Amino acid sequence: MTEAYGPLTPILRHKKGPLQPVLQRIAERKGIDTAAVLLLWTIQKGVVAITTSGNPDNIAKIAAVDGLEDLTEQDIRDIDEAGKQVHFRHYDEHMTKDYPAPNLPNGL
Repeated sequence: MTEAYGPLTPILRHKKGPLQPVLQRIAERKGIDTAAVLLLWTIQKGVVAITTSGNPDNIAKIAAVDGLEDLTEQDIRDIDEAGKQVHFRHYDEHMTKDYPAPNLPNGL
């Protein structure tokens, strides 16, 4: 089983990344927030989402994802494609040595 620690990093720490407009479009259509969209995507990809939030409101939002309607196959493809546009590591100093970034196009 695959686990994602901090699956909301793309929207919390990389706010100008290519996922933002895709997540926003899906969130507006579904009437939910972008965090819920990204959590749904994570779960639908068969990944266990691990979060460390201590905020009761955020914990309630995370728990509420279980009752939401699934994303469409097109939504999942759109998120997948946007995510392939950039390789972002928030904790770069801990990862670069042992897990070098892939060779990506300049400017991403």
